[in-house]
Amino acid sequence: MRADIDYSPSRAVTQIRIAQKRVTEKSKVRNQNSLVVFKTKNESFYFFHHLNDFIFLELPKFGIALFYFYSRTFENVEAAKDEAMKVIKEVY
Repeated sequence: MRADIDYSPSRAVTQIRIAQKRVTEKSKVRNQNSLVVFKTKNESFYFFHHLNDFIFLELPKFGIALFYFYSRTFENVEAAKDEAMKVIKEVY
């Protein structure tokens, strides 16, 4: 359990509604630059996320890592890649 998250019922329901709205949105074209795919040579699975901000998955079986910004949009893939690398260096 992370101490910095408000676990009140109203906050949890609000976060679920935000996530549900994002998933059910028909057009995801404006978010296409929010997904960054990396090649990886690591041999073990790795995962981290920040609630309603981003998720990182490393899939060694396929030799890739995926980084996705839930709510941020970027002009191009390079801007998203730079921001993802900054987060990965801080957390990984």
